[in-house]
Amino acid sequence: MTEQLRLFADEVQALHAYPPLWVSGTPEQKGSQQWGACTWIDKVTKKRKCRAFPDDKNDAAVRSKNWERRVAITARDWWGARMPLEGPVALSLLFYFERPLGHYRSGKYSQDIKAGMPLLHTGKPDSDKVARNVGDALKGTVLWPKGERDGRRIIYRDDSQANPVLIRKHYACRFHGGEGVEILIYA
Repeated sequence: MTEQLRLFADEVQALHAYPPLWVSGTPEQKGSQQWGACTWIDKVTKKRKCRAFPDDKNDAAVRSKNWERRVAITARDWWGARMPLEGPVALSLLFYFERPLGHYRSGKYSQDIKAGMPLLHTGKPDSDKVARNVGDALKGTVLWPKGERDGRRIIYRDDSQANPVLIRKHYACRFHGGEGVEILIYA
């Protein structure tokens, strides 16, 4: 892992670093899109036409959309009236999750963490899925209706501009500010 950090530091060294952006809340993963019903048959090719759409009926999809909207609104307020970035954008995403109660001691030492407890968060949600949610939110299309999305962006025009991306998942310490994500942008 230290080799990854060294390579990331080498790549972003010559880039301009923006101040860190903090978004509080429980980071949620962006779920996979599910296939909708094959509703019509193409008259020319005689094949079924199906389309993918997010499942908005379950609770996880609602939480994911709310988290994406929270990141987008915070990023929009933080970015201000600046134009979206062009070219490659390096991102460092540091996710902080609540530590389970089983990691703490009991009794009068209940504020202390047990010896041997991990520093990095290795459980669900997957790091690539929470990063995908933040990446889409920084693009900003979640904030506007479909007809008005074309020209409006927040940090960058497309999340394919994010290269390289460093993703880390940590347990939140009590002094840091709780759950959330710290976004560092280099361009």
